[in-house]
Amino acid sequence: MAFKKKTTFSLVVGCIVSLITGCDDSSNKADEPYRNSPPVLVALNSMGLAFQQDVSELHIMQVIGSRESPTTATVTIEERGLLDDSILARKTVFSMLKESGQWKINNRVKAQRCYPDRGHQDYSADACL
Repeated sequence: MAFKKKTTFSLVVGCIVSLITGCDDSSNKADEPYRNSPPVLVALNSMGLAFQQDVSELHIMQVIGSRESPTTATVTIEERGLLDDSILARKTVFSMLKESGQWKINNRVKAQRCYPDRGHQDYSADACL
């Protein structure tokens, strides 16, 4: 069952990446897979290889500073349904700037919400009990 979930997640992410980046293989060099990528892909890539190994409910939101020539963006990645008895949800918020035509992470803030009777109910950097 876990293999099926991981495979399904990988296929979904692969499809999203293909849709966002298009089919032009000339821009997808092996040494620069996320060059000229939208903010959401930069954020997902920065989460590391262990991200979503234990598949959970995932909510991703991207907000661009302006429609015409955007220079700022915020990406929020929220994970729910984690295999943890104290953490209800985990959230990472990325602030990004566009520099020399590429999106770069300016700031990253991690927070978590605890289950009732296991700590704070709002998102906080404090640990759950």
